[in-house]
Amino acid sequence: MVVATTIHHPTDSTLLYDGVRVLSRTLAKGKHVVQQTTSLACETFREHTRSAKRQMKRIVEAARQRGAQADARLRTAYQQLLALTTVTVTQA
Repeated sequence: MVVATTIHHPTDSTLLYDGVRVLSRTLAKGKHVVQQTTSLACETFREHTRSAKRQMKRIVEAARQRGAQADARLRTAYQQLLALTTVTVTQA
């Protein structure tokens, strides 16, 4: 059976957040394996999910607004989200 429903179209910021979320979940699973097999410290992996979600929300809020100030907030939030994504990919 097929049911019609509205969908949420993905944006760049939500896709980046989803990537950080999924990679963090995978790293958390791997962290337990690494700790059991070696004597590495607990700080081997750091989760950035909350920070990425905060930046994604800031991007969504800034995108709704107009003006130079909103553009500056949008650019800053994107830069921070990209930095968090890069760090998470590097950890993975």
